[in-house]
Amino acid sequence: MVADRPLREPERLDEVADAGLAVGLGLDEAEEPQPGRVGEHLQDLCELVGFPWCEGALEERRAADGDRYDGLHLVNHIDDGRWLGQDRIDGDQYREEGAMNVLDPVTQHHVRLAAEALTDEFAGVYSQKTIERFIAESLDLLGDARINVFVPVLAHRFARERLKALGQAEGRIAKQVPEVLFVCVQNAGRSQMAAGLLSYRAQDKVHVRSAGSDPAERINPAVVEAMAELGIDLDEEFPKPLTDEVVRAADAVITMGCGDACPIYPGKRYLDWELDDPAGKDLEAVRKIRDEIDARVQALLAELVVDDG
Repeated sequence: MVADRPLREPERLDEVADAGLAVGLGLDEAEEPQPGRVGEHLQDLCELVGFPWCEGALEERRAADGDRYDGLHLVNHIDDGRWLGQDRIDGDQYREEGAMNVLDPVTQHHVRLAAEALTDEFAGVYSQKTIERFIAESLDLLGDARINVFVPVLAHRFARERLKALGQAEGRIAKQVPEVLFVCVQNAGRSQMAAGLLSYRAQDKVHVRSAGSDPAERINPAVVEAMAELGIDLDEEFPKPLTDEVVRAADAVITMGCGDACPIYPGKRYLDWELDDPAGKDLEAVRKIRDEIDARVQALLAELVVDDG
């Protein structure tokens, strides 16, 4: 973690807010920060993730504090004039101090809004206490990943998927289609490609999840590029740790190089695909891995889905 940096001048606050958002949104880190673009970046973020309370929060902060605060509440700052920027927050710090306590107060507020949104969505299925526990656990599980402006968004999405999986495993939520889980080590290459390809090929006839036994900080850029060549967008995806409920909810579990990290439950189909790891390989090599995965995915799909035609 870099040393804390004092940020007390308004001009400097604008600069850091825009720089933090630029990194979080995948923009060129060398690009000169442009004050006034914070609201624009946050608007793009809201549209990208479709976060139910995000747009309302943006308008609320604009009304209260103007454009400057739009970005500041998304940059992970601590105390009155310090920030963590895009640096890693150690997982032990999460476990010792509590995930919520590591986050700045405004980010904590938006995480609580995420919990409220999930409470409404899962009303009658899970209690508010259970949902708050899943949010806290999800923050903890994501604590070893890169902490950035997407904290509330990632916690909401990860907790939501885990709650849906738990509901399916417990019979509280009906399965509409077969559930498939792809697992590799980092959830940054093979399992992400397999999940994207199956979702693309299945056209809503199968629901897909992916996870990693030791998740990376981000998806392999060469994997993102190779998938984009087929029209499959991985920009909204992120590496996720493997959790028990997603395994329990799956009808088929496909592992790729993660050994015995995946728990075994009766009544499920387990497959192990031996594939090269795309980590560190050039785009041409990643394309070959992608195409091999695609062939296997299409064969799996033919077995999972009965063609009504």
